Amino acid sequence: MKTIPDKLPVTINSNSASPAAVISYENSDVVERIVREYHIVPAQAESIFRDTLRFLYLAGATDAKHIAPTKNIDIGWHAFLMFTRDYAEFCMTNFGKFIHHAPRRSSDAPTTVNSLAVTFELARKIFGPGLSDNWAYDIRSAECQPCTSRCSPDTGGGGDECTPDSGD
Repeated sequence: MKTIPDKLPVTINSNSASPAAVISYENSDVVERIVREYHIVPAQAESIFRDTLRFLYLAGATDAKHIAPTKNIDIGWHAFLMFTRDYAEFCMTNFGKFIHHAPRRSSDAPTTVNSLAVTFELARKIFGPGLSDNWAYDIRSAECQPCTSRCSPDTGGGGDECTPDSGD
């Protein structure tokens, strides 16, 4: 196991596939579904899917807690989940476990963690600073002082709409 230093002490499971292997996964059916359901161009849908794979790497290959997808990445995750056999095989092949989608319930206790900021920091640590706009999120969903601007991937914010659950 390898530990990622700095503010987020995260361990990467040595049994997981490499980030490059995870990101290189292809599934044209998922991309086509994103295009069809969200009326976007194929290049944008492909970008969403690649970033969804990056997010799933964070969820499946690390022991990170308090991570959550942005709205765009959640779109990709939902589309991938619709192809349950493909999704299950992807998870088992790359991480040795199924990554469940666990949306917040109204009965859940309020979170005190800025999950999107944690996710973004971890993604930058693993994938580098050149993350796409799919990692951007609306700062108004943050548990911070109210603002009116949309965050770029390099600014703060947060929220906790849904988190991965590996069933551990």
